[in-house]
Amino acid sequence: MHIKQTSENDNYMYYMTKKTIIRSNNRAKKMGLNRAMDSRFLKTLHPSLKYPVMAQIFHAGYNGSNFGPGTPDCKRVIVYTQRSEHSTLIIDIPIKFFSKDVFVMKNPNHKEEK
Repeated sequence: MHIKQTSENDNYMYYMTKKTIIRSNNRAKKMGLNRAMDSRFLKTLHPSLKYPVMAQIFHAGYNGSNFGPGTPDCKRVIVYTQRSEHSTLIIDIPIKFFSKDVFVMKNPNHKEEK
């Protein structure tokens, strides 16, 4: 499900789980993407929590150069963990994997205006 981030969709929010954070982080490292985190910290995340995606930014890939192969278009996500050591995580997720790693749910705090 793809939801555009506009004020009319404030009743939805994006989130990741420990499993999808680790999977996307491992993929980012393997693909040589710009943003990935230290895996040791990620293993300490609670397995049953939903970690909100605070922001997502389109990050254009490039077609390669003398320095190596190209990288795909990505969404750079900022994920809030509520942990003092790393309160936010920044991970690049290729567009083709975004819906596999980032989920959408109704915002439990959204109040309908009448």
